[in-house]
Amino acid sequence: MLKPFLALAFLVALSGRAAAITPAELTPAEQAKYQLVKSNPAAAAAFLATRDYVHKAADIVANPANKQAAMDLKKPKNFDVKYLLAGDVDKINAAIDIGLDALAESAVA
Repeated sequence: MLKPFLALAFLVALSGRAAAITPAELTPAEQAKYQLVKSNPAAAAAFLATRDYVHKAADIVANPANKQAAMDLKKPKNFDVKYLLAGDVDKINAAIDIGLDALAESAVA
């Protein structure tokens, strides 16, 4: 009963922030895609914001004990699905699940 409400609250809370990842921190696969968009400032910013979000989600999945990071995960305003790579959706969904569980635990505590 509480989980659907928390899921809605979590999704409503998703908001934008500047990308923290730099081109030097991209994986080789990401670097190849970045080369295609870097000449367009808006596309490059969206690409970096999207990849930063995915990296944060992957960090949460790798370290689910960091519940605060999971609860603080925010989708950037300039997030663009066209910059997702294979497996990214699974990482993001897993991180959101961890955040929802942490949010539910904190609401009960």
